[in-house]
Amino acid sequence: MDWQPIETAPKDGSDLLVNECGDVVIARWSQPFSVWAGPRDTYGEREVMYPTHWMPLPEPPSDC
Repeated sequence: MDWQPIETAPKDGSDLLVNECGDVVIARWSQPFSVWAGPRDTYGEREVMYPTHWMPLPEPPSDC
């Protein structure tokens, strides 16, 4: 699947690949705060993100 505009991303809390100015990370929509939440920082808090594009996570390898 190709990158999709962030406006089309599901906001159901599932993990997605997002692109924010060339940085690709796993993020999810945080319903309570209405923001995209990225990886946790050193204090365990999720970073607020402003991605422009998204795509679903790939399937994991079958031999794991």
